[in-house]
Amino acid sequence: MRGAISEIIKELLEEGDKSPKELREGTRKKALERSTSFTEKNYYYHLKKLQEREEVKKIFVHKYELVREEAKEDRLKALEYIRVIKQKRNDDVLLSRIDQLKTLCARRRVERFPG
Repeated sequence: MRGAISEIIKELLEEGDKSPKELREGTRKKALERSTSFTEKNYYYHLKKLQEREEVKKIFVHKYELVREEAKEDRLKALEYIRVIKQKRNDDVLLSRIDQLKTLCARRRVERFPG
């Protein structure tokens, strides 16, 4: 049945927005129910054609996460430790700050810092 995958994709999207995984799995399930051939390559071909014809559009959803107060405090501590490490004045202070930075990072509440 020609265009069956395209029709299934449109039917699923009429129900509402779908994540890429939901859309692919839903299309696969419906195709198998209708005894229609389903391959990943065929699915992506039809999805691309629907996008080119502007019948379907891809929307991007960004996830947001609340920055907790302790994470902000840890960030400031980490920046201070890094500043002291860069100065390298006293070996004892340097080793102490490196240990403190390791401990802080081990809690996995530290983000990546530019530079």
